[in-house]
Amino acid sequence: MKLVVIHDFADSSMGAGATRCAIDTATGFARRGVDVTFFAAAGEPDRELLEAGVRTVTMGQDDIRRNNRRSAAFTQGLWNSPAAKQLQTIVDESDLSSTVFHVHTWSKALSPSVLPPLMRPRVNTVFHLHEYFSACPNGGFFDYPKLSICERTPMGPACLLANCDSRSRAHKVWRLARHEVMRRGAGYPAGGRDFIVLSELQRRVIAPFLPPRAAIHLMRNPIDMVQWPRKARSPDAKYLYVGRISREKGIEPLAHAFADRQEDLVVVGDGPDAGWLREMLPRAEFRGWQTSTQAKEAMREARALLFPSLWYEGMPMVVLEALASGAPVLTSDSSSASEVVDHGKTGLIFRSNDPGALTEALAVLDDDARVEALSAEAYRRYWDQPFSQERFVTEMTTVFEQVLRAAA
Repeated sequence: MKLVVIHDFADSSMGAGATRCAIDTATGFARRGVDVTFFAAAGEPDRELLEAGVRTVTMGQDDIRRNNRRSAAFTQGLWNSPAAKQLQTIVDESDLSSTVFHVHTWSKALSPSVLPPLMRPRVNTVFHLHEYFSACPNGGFFDYPKLSICERTPMGPACLLANCDSRSRAHKVWRLARHEVMRRGAGYPAGGRDFIVLSELQRRVIAPFLPPRAAIHLMRNPIDMVQWPRKARSPDAKYLYVGRISREKGIEPLAHAFADRQEDLVVVGDGPDAGWLREMLPRAEFRGWQTSTQAKEAMREARALLFPSLWYEGMPMVVLEALASGAPVLTSDSSSASEVVDHGKTGLIFRSNDPGALTEALAVLDDDARVEALSAEAYRRYWDQPFSQERFVTEMTTVFEQVLRAAA
C-alpha cells in the first residue's frame, strides 16, 4: 500500500487539530514502512515529516485567511488551479491499484479545485471530515450572531438569506459561492465514496448530506500523550479552560457561572473575545496561549476541564487530553465530547447554553472526594484504551485496506 495525504498546511504551526492529525497520519504510516507523500498548499515541510522520510510537496502559497491580498485570497479560495494541476500530476504518477489518497482539509488554502481528481474512477480516496464544510457553507451548522445551532437546510432559501457567518454578510456570500462551486463545479460530496467522521454526533448531523451509498467510518483522532503518574486533585486546585476564546465556545455561560467565584478559574488560550472575557472575569487567571506541554501540565493540576462549547464539535482533542491527564471534564451536551465523558463517572454533562446548568455542575464538584474519584476513573479509562498514534494508524490501516479491496 502507498499513501498520499492531502491537507491545506504542511507546517504543524498552521491550523490546529486537523493539521496535527494529518501530520500524525503521514508520519505514523511512514514509520511503518509505507511510501507516503504529503501534499499541501501552504507552509514549509514540517520537521516531523522530513525526519520520518515523508516526501512532501507544497505549493508555497498563502493561507487565504492571512493573505492580505484579498482579491488573490478570494480567487484562491474559490478555485486554486495551480494546486489542482499539481495534485493531478501526483495522481497520474501513482499506481492507483495500491494507492490511497487521504484528504484532511481543503477549505483554507487548497480550495474545491483539488477534489475532482480525487473522485475519478479507480482513484481510491478517503475524506476525513474534521468539520462540516461538506454540507454547510459556514462549516459549523451554527448561527454565529445568534449563538445557536443552525437547523436550516444547507443552500435552501432560509440558508441563502441568513446572516449566520462568524465574520460578515459579505463573507457569507463568498462562502455560498464556494459551496456552489464545490457542489456543481467539483461534484463534491456527491462523488465521494468513503468518509471518516470523528463522532457519532458528527455522523448523525452530516450523513443526510453525503451520498446514500457512501461508506462512513468512525475514527477518533490521535492525541500525543505520555502516561505520567496521575496527580491527586488538590483541594485548592482550580478549574481550567483551554482553547480558543470565542463566543461559540460557550464563554458567556462560562462567565456567568464563574461570576461569583472568579478566583477559581484559569484560562489558557486566546481569541477574538478574550478582551470581553477578561472584563467579565477580571479576577480569573489568564495565561494566554501556552505550549502543548504547558497546557497538559495545567490539566494534570486542574480540578476539572471546562468545555462549554455551543456547537457540534467533531471530537475536541483537548477533552481527550484532559481525561488522559486525570482531569474530570465538564462538557455541554451539544458537543461530541459528551460521547467520551461518562456522566458521573469521568466528568459531568450539562445542558448547552444554560448558565444555570453549568453552575449546578460546579456545585457538584465542590465535593473534594467526588472530584478525586472522577479524576481516578477518567485516568484509568483513558489509559485502558488510549487514543494513541499507534492505535490510530492500526485502525486507519484497516479502513484503507477495505477501500483497496472494494476497488479491486
